[in-house]
Amino acid sequence: MKLRSRLVLLVLTLSLVLTTFGTQAVAATLLSDLDGHWAENAVLSLVDQGVINGYPDGTFRPEKEVTRAEYAKILALAFDISPKPGTDFSDVKTDHWAANYINALAEDGIITGYPDGTFRPNNHITRAEAVTMVARVLDLLNNDETIPQWSQSFMDVGPDHWAFIPVELTSRLQVLPPQWSDRFQPKRNITRAEVAYMVFKATDFEVTKGTVSSIDTETNTIIVRPVVGNRQLFMLPSKTIILRNGSVTDLSKFMEGDQVHILSHKDGDTVYVKAMGILNQDDISNKVSSLVKGLLGPEQVKAIMKGDWEALGSSMKPRLYNELIELGATPEEAESLLAQDWQNMTQLGKERISAALSNALNVSPEMIAAVMSGNWREASDLAQLEITEKIIDALMF
Repeated sequence: MKLRSRLVLLVLTLSLVLTTFGTQAVAATLLSDLDGHWAENAVLSLVDQGVINGYPDGTFRPEKEVTRAEYAKILALAFDISPKPGTDFSDVKTDHWAANYINALAEDGIITGYPDGTFRPNNHITRAEAVTMVARVLDLLNNDETIPQWSQSFMDVGPDHWAFIPVELTSRLQVLPPQWSDRFQPKRNITRAEVAYMVFKATDFEVTKGTVSSIDTETNTIIVRPVVGNRQLFMLPSKTIILRNGSVTDLSKFMEGDQVHILSHKDGDTVYVKAMGILNQDDISNKVSSLVKGLLGPEQVKAIMKGDWEALGSSMKPRLYNELIELGATPEEAESLLAQDWQNMTQLGKERISAALSNALNVSPEMIAAVMSGNWREASDLAQLEITEKIIDALMF
């Protein structure tokens, strides 16, 4: 009996030790190449959650590069995205070990394939691709995103780079590995340690989605009727990233009834707010400024909308004239447009200018014609219709 009692006591003691030190202590003894590594805590946390594993020889191999299939499975497991049978990619067979994870992320719009219909699951994933997928899984992006007037965080990823917005957002949310400093190296393959750190940081946010019910610009707070999450009151610190209809803004531009997506740290600080709602003049001017790639700033767009061409400055009209010629306008049509003589322009000229600007700005020719005619009521109605269609198409909320 004494021997049996001692065995029971030993089992209970070992159980207590394992519970006290947790799975990370066990994992640390199993992963022999992580001791003191900069990503050690992130790796062990994900191992504890069953998101990522080591190798049979007891190593983690933190500097090993990650394939696209491996990354898809890690994201799905980390963000509780249920596997879905099937495949949309010609090179991912239904019996592929990661097929259901790839399919689930593809259906949610988190991953995309290549123009030839392939996913290339065995290719190593680049930093730019990995960061963009994290930005998507965190729902940071809009289909109608304007380019924020931010100074770039990395010298090799500027506003013209396709991954500029996801890179900047994840950088400002402090999701990226601290080793990535001046240079991002977007085409460089990401490593297992870098993936673990980034996923660990990305899963540390509390998500709230809902409708704005009240706004207080004096205290910089909003109250939300939540659909996802339980929190209702949010104070927005000065460093909070705030966007409305795809443009960087502040709380003063919010409206009751706006749909919001909010990320907060678990200690309470709100770090990101994305709102969608009724389109206003600021939204239009920011969008147009972004679409013309900075040729016109938002204030200059507002000046044009008001007919205040003098506010553009003497150097702007020649630049606009050249741009209009490149868009397909004749010299006479460009002169008429810059002289605000839209009414006397020929119908053919109006149609040509409207079509050219429509292609350049990605809005309907009817909206261009309404704006140039000064018919702001019609332009507003058309804008509301177009932004609504884009929101529905994007299934943003």
